[in-house]
Amino acid sequence: GQDPLYRHSLAATPRVLRALCRARCRSFTRDPLADVQRLVRRMAGRPLRGYVVDRRGRRRPARLTRGELFVILLTGDFDPALRGAFPGAVRAALDGDTAPLLRLKRRAGAVAAPPPPHVFSAAVFTATTCEEAPLPWPRSTPPDPLERRRHTEAAVNSTPSSAFFPFDRASALENDLPQLCDRWAATPAPPDFGPGPLPDVPVLLIEGEDDLRTPVETARRVATLFPQAQLVVASATGHSALGADPSGCTARALARFFRDQPVAGVCKRVPRPFPALPPPPRRLGDLPPLRAVAQTLSDVSQDSLSQIVVEPDDPDLARGGGLRGGRYRIDGRFTLHLSRVAFVPGVRVSGSLRRFEDLRQSGRLVVRGRVRGALRVSGRRVVGRLGGQRVAGSLDAPPG
Repeated sequence: GQDPLYRHSLAATPRVLRALCRARCRSFTRDPLADVQRLVRRMAGRPLRGYVVDRRGRRRPARLTRGELFVILLTGDFDPALRGAFPGAVRAALDGDTAPLLRLKRRAGAVAAPPPPHVFSAAVFTATTCEEAPLPWPRSTPPDPLERRRHTEAAVNSTPSSAFFPFDRASALENDLPQLCDRWAATPAPPDFGPGPLPDVPVLLIEGEDDLRTPVETARRVATLFPQAQLVVASATGHSALGADPSGCTARALARFFRDQPVAGVCKRVPRPFPALPPPPRRLGDLPPLRAVAQTLSDVSQDSLSQIVVEPDDPDLARGGGLRGGRYRIDGRFTLHLSRVAFVPGVRVSGSLRRFEDLRQSGRLVVRGRVRGALRVSGRRVVGRLGGQRVAGSLDAPPG
């Protein structure tokens, strides 16, 4: 069952972060896990502080605790773009730039917002978790939050600190599951499978390589309970692997399983749709102006994935703030509207792009700030003038 202290998730974190950073993080860090541990230790003194830019383009003060840092990492199970931005944002925070990590907190909050009840029942989740999870207090403990908090603290303090690496005990005490269940009156007897062995039937387990909520290591332990179990692991995939697997390997495995055909145990490795990203630039001198504009559009694309508008009467698909300033929205026709959006300091981008992120996207952009100019976008090509110079290039050059 789900460990309320997330020890299974934390044990899998080194493997998942190293897989994410494989050959992609060397340009900005020698060890992403050491970066996280160092930042957690720094945050023991006080939370990170800084600002985020809201949907109206206004800077708002923000803070981040150690427990919230873990939640960002965990939420990446559902948002691979958020997970890809995590190592670079941690590195940026260590170097004094907290804006990327504080915005990831905002994005994680948007991703974790409960969907409508007909899609996900919070009541069923709560009842299942609080009845079946091995909570850190006896089932007979009264539903008193203070009493149950004492049991949780005792469980955390009796666990070796290495079990929480690269986080710490305080990070574990902040997590949501004990708080979710601290007023739950459990039944006297725990749920039980009943006497005798589990049924000897064919079993298919489908996992994502990057899943931290139900890690591959846990699935392997479940597989040992069933003699006819088969485990399929999708590369570059988080939670809900059947729907999120970019290769389609798990769907093919499911079809073969129901045809009584052998199932391959490991899916072929595929390129990550959202690989690990370096820290965002802190000054315009770090890259050419045209690349700064391209990275601004790429950042809006990734941020918009977490900013989907769910209000039924709202015509927009997504709205958000730029990393450093400004705002954007994507309307119902997939037209991107930018208003002074800043990703690189000193470069503010305005304008609109029809069919945003489509190979046939087109539109005009105006650039202001330390560099000024106007650009035309057609597909992935960009032409125009920046800083008095004629420029032409592609939006597809890698970041950094």
